[in-house]
Amino acid sequence: MTKPSFLITNEHASMWIPIRLLISITIISFFTALIVFGSQIATETVQKDRFITQLNEIKQSLTSLYAHGDCREINQPIQQTGSTRILHFEIPDFISSAYIGKKPFESDELMSSIRYQTNAEIEMIWLPSEIQLIAGRYQNDQYIPNQNNTGLTLHQGKNCITAELVCNQTQQFILLYPYNN
Repeated sequence: MTKPSFLITNEHASMWIPIRLLISITIISFFTALIVFGSQIATETVQKDRFITQLNEIKQSLTSLYAHGDCREINQPIQQTGSTRILHFEIPDFISSAYIGKKPFESDELMSSIRYQTNAEIEMIWLPSEIQLIAGRYQNDQYIPNQNNTGLTLHQGKNCITAELVCNQTQQFILLYPYNN
């Protein structure tokens, strides 16, 4: 029995095996890169949506606290604390900064805002204008408003702050300070 001659002499197909392997690896690498890139975008989108939801829940909680809470008279050191809310939230890595209330030398209108900045833009969530958000400082066994009536800087990662309804003779506002167990 004789072997067919094309099986013995045809080496043309064996030359294409490395080229086909290289093309296959390139196509697989391309699709893998697309999957990785797409999953990063999807993860960032989910984190941003979760963060915005948390901020909207904080807005609702602060609005409810202001409307229905009992305030602590700040000038009477014997009085107990006012109504409080403990706010837990997480700031994702792609948020470069977040702030509640106004920064030094900014307009008082920003005392009713929650702001955060991504690489592309600054987003703002407004509370009703009568609600003023002021960072507190600890003095004489109680938290009092800071000297400039500025807000609170938030950091990436997990945050836990206390919001307390306080008032003085002329106004009512929400004091923000770190949560202490």
